[in-house]
Formats: sequence, C-alpha cells, structure tokens
Amino acid sequence: MVADPAARLITLVGPGGVGKTRLALELAHWIAEQGAARIVFVPLAAVRETLFVASAIAEALGIADVSAAELPMRVRLACKDGPTWIVIDNFEQVLEAASLVATLLTTVGSLRFLATSRAALRLRGEREYIVGPLTLPPGSEGLPPPDLARAPAVRLFVERVRDAQPDFRLTAANGPTVVAICQRLDTLPLAMELAAPWIKLLDPDGLLRRLQQDVLPSTMGPLDLPERQRTMNATVAWSYQLLSAEERRVFRRLGALPERFPIEAVSAVVAGRGGPVLPEDDLLAATAGLIDKSLLLRTDTSVAARPLYRMLETVRAYAAQELAASGEREDALDGLAHYAVTEGSRATEGLVGPAQGEWLSRVRGDLETYRAALEWLMVRERADDAADIVLGLFFFWVIRGHGREGVAWAERILELPALSPGAQSRALTAAGGLQFTQGDLDDGHASLTRALAAPPEPRDADWRPLALMMLGHIEHARGDKTAARLQFGHFLEASRRLDSPWRMGNALSALAWVALTSGDLAQTDARLEEVTPLLPGTGAWFRLLPLYVRAILAVRRHDGTEAMATVRESLVLIK
Repeated sequence: MVADPAARLITLVGPGGVGKTRLALELAHWIAEQGAARIVFVPLAAVRETLFVASAIAEALGIADVSAAELPMRVRLACKDGPTWIVIDNFEQVLEAASLVATLLTTVGSLRFLATSRAALRLRGEREYIVGPLTLPPGSEGLPPPDLARAPAVRLFVERVRDAQPDFRLTAANGPTVVAICQRLDTLPLAMELAAPWIKLLDPDGLLRRLQQDVLPSTMGPLDLPERQRTMNATVAWSYQLLSAEERRVFRRLGALPERFPIEAVSAVVAGRGGPVLPEDDLLAATAGLIDKSLLLRTDTSVAARPLYRMLETVRAYAAQELAASGEREDALDGLAHYAVTEGSRATEGLVGPAQGEWLSRVRGDLETYRAALEWLMVRERADDAADIVLGLFFFWVIRGHGREGVAWAERILELPALSPGAQSRALTAAGGLQFTQGDLDDGHASLTRALAAPPEPRDADWRPLALMMLGHIEHARGDKTAARLQFGHFLEASRRLDSPWRMGNALSALAWVALTSGDLAQTDARLEEVTPLLPGTGAWFRLLPLYVRAILAVRRHDGTEAMATVRESLVLIK
C-alpha cells in the first residue's frame, strides 16, 4: 500500500495495544530510508477536541497559528518542495476531523496520510489495513527453541522478559509454557509487554498458573469490548492488583493527567484538593515502581533538566477507569487545576525573562495538561483561575503561534456565568491582545477598551500595562500615531512604577517605532539608547522589536552594512 502512489490515505485499524503505532513508526522509518518523501508525525493521543487537530497538524509542519479554514492553503505552501507523508496517530477520538483530512488530500496533491485508529476514517479512497495480534504458528509448543524463538509473539515476549531479567533463556523445558502464556494473552503486544516484567517475581510456570487460575478474567473490563481488548484490560488490571497500596494510589491518580507530564504534576494530582503532599522520596519510589512494571514510561523532553513521563493510552484509560471507580476523580482533577494555576504563574515570569526559550518549551511540554485543567475549570465555572492561566500564557500563545487557541479559551471564559470583574478584565485583555495578533483590530480594540474601563483593583498592576501595550499597537496599526504614542506613554509610566525591565524595554521600543514611522529619527535614536541597558534581563523575543527598528533606521540612513548586521543579530536570537 505504501509503495502504491494511488494509496494516499492508509489507515492501520485495530484494538488498543495491538501495535498500530509501532507499525506506523516502522513504516515511517522505511519511507524515510527511501529518501523520496518528508515524514511528519502528528500524535493525537491526548487530543479530545477536533478544534485542536488542525493546530496539531500545522505545528508538526512548522506552520504557526492557523485555523482549520486556512490550513489547506498553508499546508499546500509547506509541502510545495516535494511529497510529504503525515503519520497521524490515535485518530479514533477525533473521527469528526476526518473531513479535514479529506480536504487536505483534495487540496494538496503531494500529500499522503498514514493514520492509526481503532475505527476507519470512512473516507473515499481510504485503504484499511487490519492490524491483528502477533502470529504464533500451530503446534508451536513442540518446536525446538531456535525455531520457536523466531515466532513473532514468542520473540517479543522473550525480548521483554530479558529487559527485566537479562539472563532469561528460552529452553526446551520452558518453551511450551512460554507458548501457553502468549496464547493466554491472545498474543497482544501490549498485554505481553505488561506481563513479561513479572517473570522477575514468578517463573514462567508461576506466571502461567496465575493466568490459568482466572486472575485476569475476574478483573475483565466491559463485556461489550472485543475479547482481545478485554484480555489486555485484564492484563493491566492484574499489574494494578500486584502494585503496593501507594503505587496503586499514584497509578490511578495518573489517570487525571493527559499525554506527557512532569513529576510535579504527579505530586499535584496525588495531593488533590489541598491534601498532604506525598514525600518526595515516596513519590519517586512509587514512580520508579510503575516504570519498572511497564505501567509508566519516561519520554523525551526538550528541557533536559525536567524529565517527562507518559502512559500508553490504553494503560492511561484503565487508570482513569480506576480513578473514577475510587471516587477520587474530582479530587485528582482539583490537584491538576492547582498544578496548572501554580505552574502557569511561574510561566508568566519565565516567559518574559532570560530563560524565555526554555520556558516556551516547558509550556509546550505541558500544553495538554493546561488544556485538561482549563476544561475542568470551565466545568467548575472557576473563571478566575482559568483567566489567570490564559493570560499568564499570553506570550506562549503569541510566540509559539497558538494565538487562535488563546482567543478561544478567553472567549469561553467570558461566556461563563457569574464572572467576577477581575476575571472578565483579564480574559478581555488576553482576548484583545491575541485578537490583534490575528489581525482583528476592531475586536481587539473593543476588548482592550472594555478591560481598561473596569475600575482598577490591587492585582490589576500585572495585566493593565499589557492591555495598554496591546492597545498602543492596535492604534499604531490603525495609523493613529498620536493615540499610539499616548497609550505607549501610559504603558511606560506603569512599567516604571513596577520597575519591570521587560515592560519598560517594550514601552521604549514601541515609542521608538512610533518615532521612526513619524520620521523623527533623533527621537528614535534617543528611545533606542534608553532600551539598551534593559535588554540583558529580558527574553530574546522582546529584543526583536528594537533590533527591527535599528535595522529600518540604518536603511533610512543608507547604511546597508549596519542594517544587515542587525538583521543577522535578530536571526541569531530566534534560531
């Protein structure tokens, strides 16, 4: 199918844990080795809203801030250099977005999709490949060890046993038992991977006895699930039952966390609504125990000093099921919200400081956690906390091209009943500033004007300067330099009262820009000189506007060498 150019949408269909993602990745590596196409991977395991499918595809392609309507045109431009495969994983929970895939295939002739899903996308031209369990030839129990080791199911099981017990050997004595274990687990890859580590505690005969004593069937999931899926859920259930009490508590609380998460988020959901924080050593011990039993994985992260963890989606689903059954779900989600508010507050400072690049990556790594927390806060109508998060991540939304999502969250907050004046003003500030970045000057102006019209409160010192700054940019974009200069002047005064370098630097840079567009080059020089000592303590992104103004100023003065040197400096900052 992959080799056939006419097969532009290939869907690997099968139950959870059967190995669809692994197969898709192997196919992607094979395609890449041919060197004829670009490969883009789009993970959707943590995505539950079709709204975020377009942004996930766009981000994977390196396209910033795009709506579903704009996506086909932007993808066509992004793929103009040659054939592109989009490997889109875990599509089953966003099947409504299949129409977006259809549109992209129709619009972008050089594009092909390889999807994994528990159900077909049901699009014209879709080629389905049913992914079944690993094979185990009939009569395998009678094969000599070298031949038996070549059977895919046995090979995987033995490899995973050796991960936990390196000296394990397949022999004529234990071969039939290993075959029986694989058969009992329906040769599902995930089921075997979860069962294999227990060979450290039980020999093959002991493991098989536990399986044959109906340990697994007694904990099977819903009867309307496919038989293989029930067996796999039962395998997870068995691993869960063999955990210590503390490990079980941590495991089910992890069901509140989406996709990737840091140890701090684990601590928060375990503590819940103001509960006791688990001592760090105990938390790390429980986490290590879950990793050791293949129930938790450590994953790659762009922030080396902050490891992230994840669960396989089927394991996470079982943890969520146990969390709901325990009656602890609300408490865990309150802990998740607490983590998001606390971490969002730290991000507010980190995103404007010298470690801006690290914090942009840190927020991106936590994005699904923030989304889950915001959804929960919306359900609970906790507008103040939600507004703090959305406004606190303002510069992430802007710099990393998620402005449309930020506007959507702010607008949802504004629709909540019984909105406090402070929450309303913060949501309006976020909405207005982000509407400006989307080119929506009229709505942005209206939102920011409403925010600034509210009576000031003590905590408003944090957001009012941002509203003034963004309103100044809108006035400037509208061509009203007098109004822009006035707003930027108010912004500068507020920034000086706060003794905030990044705010003062932004205000002075903006005033330099207005002076430049007004033709006052001397005033431009003066403002830029004031900016220079403020730059070292600010994020790299905030240094771009003064450099842009310097470059244009150099062009006005016919100094091409200075202009190009300044632009190069900008490129180094944002590399």
